[in-house]
Amino acid sequence: MPEFRLRADVVRAAAAAHGDTTGRDISARTGLHETTLSHLFSGRRAPSLEAAMAISAAYGTPVNVLVRTVGQPDPTQSDG
Repeated sequence: MPEFRLRADVVRAAAAAHGDTTGRDISARTGLHETTLSHLFSGRRAPSLEAAMAISAAYGTPVNVLVRTVGQPDPTQSDG
């Protein structure tokens, strides 16, 4: 089964576009605990579907853009 991680850079950019610059701001908008967000951003925890959906709904960013598959190339990055 593939392993997924949150793309913290994408979440932070989406959050900033909505004026959310702190973990507290993101927590308030998404309904996720700050500790959960910290674990997701650092890669210590894989995002649950519920967490990914909460972030997606809060910032209008598709789930497939918010997560990446561990060990797979990032399709949003070019080689040069």
